[in-house]
This record gives sequence, C-alpha cells and structure tokens, in this order.
Amino acid sequence: MPTSTPKPAPSRILCVEDDADYREVLRLLLEQDGYEVVTADGFEEALRSINAGRFDLYILDRKYNDGDGTELCRQLCETNENVPIIFLSGFVSDSDVQKAMNAGARAYLGKPVSYEILQDTLERLLSAS
Repeated sequence: MPTSTPKPAPSRILCVEDDADYREVLRLLLEQDGYEVVTADGFEEALRSINAGRFDLYILDRKYNDGDGTELCRQLCETNENVPIIFLSGFVSDSDVQKAMNAGARAYLGKPVSYEILQDTLERLLSAS
C-alpha cells in the first residue's frame, strides 16, 4: 500500500495593514496562493495576534493609527529574530527604508507593488528561513 507524504502546513503570515480594503485584497490573494493569513489593522491588534500564535512571516506597514511599524518591527525582532519581516508601505523615502532595515526588516516594498514582486519576495524569504 503506497504511503502518502503528509502535505506541509501552509506558511502562516501576519499582515498588519490599516487600510481595510488593501488588507482584505492582500488576505485574499495570499490565501489563494495557499498561505494561512491572519490580519491586523494596527500595532495593538498585531501584538495580540502575535501573543496568540506563531507566524512564519510578517508583512508590516510603516505607520498605523495607533503606532509605528518600525517600532513593531523592532519588538518582533527582539522576540522572533528568525521570522522574516517585509514592509509594504507608501512611505518610501530613503530614511523610511533605512529605519525599517535597521529595525530588522528583510525587505521593503513600496506601494503600489505588483503582486508578482510580493510573491517573489515572500518565496525568497520563506525558503531562506
């Protein structure tokens, strides 16, 4: 009788985005590609989600109504240093990018970004971790 290899669990992504429409589109696209996606609308909700479960990758924005994405990144790196972080933000100045990378981000993509570029970045970071 042939044995089947168990299918690996999908990568679990926390997507923290304050724009509800953008957050929902990202969730749908990522889920369509087989990822398990949890969303949060800001800093505090992200912290609650992180305390409730494990994630394989984080997608952060630069600013939230209740906090700063760079500070969230810094806190995540202190406790989950091996989990890759991607910034997906409309704030694309050199100083914004540098702050995020200094805080521990592994990639910084400016909005709008093609989904193909996001997919490539996700695959690269998840396969490296």
